[in-house]
Amino acid sequence: MIGGLLFGTLSDMFGRKPFVLLTLYAQIGIGVWIAFASNYILFVLLRFGQGILMQGLQTTSIVLIMELFQHKYSAIVGSVFEVFWGIGVMWLALIAYLLKNWQHIQLTVALSSIVTVFYIWLIPESMRWLVLHRKHGKAEKVLAKAARFNKVVLPSDPLKLRTLPNGTDKTGCNEFLLEDVDERSTERKTSHLCSGCNLLDMFRLNELRRCSLIQFYIWFVVTASYYGLSLRLSSFAGDRYLNFFYGGLCELPAYCVAWIILTRFGRRGPLIFYLVVGGITGVTAGVTSRVFEMAPSLAYLAWIPTTMAVLSRVSMAGCFSILWLYSSELYPTVIRNMGIGACTFWMRVGAMVSPQILLLGDVTYPFLPVILFGILCLVAGGLTLLLPETINTKLPETFGDIKQTTRKNTRPISGDDGAKKIYTSR
Repeated sequence: MIGGLLFGTLSDMFGRKPFVLLTLYAQIGIGVWIAFASNYILFVLLRFGQGILMQGLQTTSIVLIMELFQHKYSAIVGSVFEVFWGIGVMWLALIAYLLKNWQHIQLTVALSSIVTVFYIWLIPESMRWLVLHRKHGKAEKVLAKAARFNKVVLPSDPLKLRTLPNGTDKTGCNEFLLEDVDERSTERKTSHLCSGCNLLDMFRLNELRRCSLIQFYIWFVVTASYYGLSLRLSSFAGDRYLNFFYGGLCELPAYCVAWIILTRFGRRGPLIFYLVVGGITGVTAGVTSRVFEMAPSLAYLAWIPTTMAVLSRVSMAGCFSILWLYSSELYPTVIRNMGIGACTFWMRVGAMVSPQILLLGDVTYPFLPVILFGILCLVAGGLTLLLPETINTKLPETFGDIKQTTRKNTRPISGDDGAKKIYTSR
């Protein structure tokens, strides 16, 4: 919770790369320390610190990844990001199955991150952030490095490509700048550029306020359902390690096809689909579980609620494959990390609440929490209809990009208008 807000704000102010590296490497040391914690209080404090760092890493890394690529590649980039999440889930299940001892598991997970030490030299700063904050010299160095890698010849003044006459080559890195970085536009919108932005700026405009509140609810529901179902799977029929492993394995297809779905059908429609499917399968899992409890003769069908629960969790994984990308496209660059940080705050609230919702089953009916997760997902699917579509649009840079438009119509736009507007109006 704290990490997303803290490092999201700091990275909007001082850059993406420093805080990606800080949170990545600091959590290794704390993770190793946790394995050797001598008392419970120290263990809790270290886990708290690691949680702050991990949430900060998740928030800053996804924004940096999205800003390093042209917007037309954002769908596939976000999908690859989520594929490694699914692999991590399966890796954790395998480690837990082989090691059993929590200290050995903790050490293995923490030390796995050592292989990322070369990121110091590999990861560049976000050029979008550098240009917006007038750090043109550093931006040109990042662009030159990318050009050398892609064997692209840059013009003498690459950050002013829009001032060149018609017919300029629009390939490679040039295309990136022409498509996504408009220095002259940034000059005109200086009045909207706020180096001292804070979380309240997410509620400055009616459009941002509505989008933020709806996103907070969706992130809360998806996370609560995902972790609740993950924990609940161990109580369904079958080996708990295999159930957890299969859950991660089943997520991979959702992540792998996400880029095709996002490119072809946009963001809002697939998100609604996943939420509705997750809600229906969640309710079905809870109801069938209760039916089989009341009818022992149907015990041979006990695989049905387990399958429905896995499908519901896969649907939540599909939501994650969209939400990281979708949320990053709804906020302007000046508060993008803050916006994602605020979303992940509610994401962690959902993660904390999900075990408490499961405890509700101990005092009422065991199947009730799964049904509740399903109902919450269906409500989230309905609220998603109020969000705008962002496919074929330019990433907003400042509040001026949003303030100049209205959102009476949330249909996707394309062509020349798509490079100028974020949302269309009737």
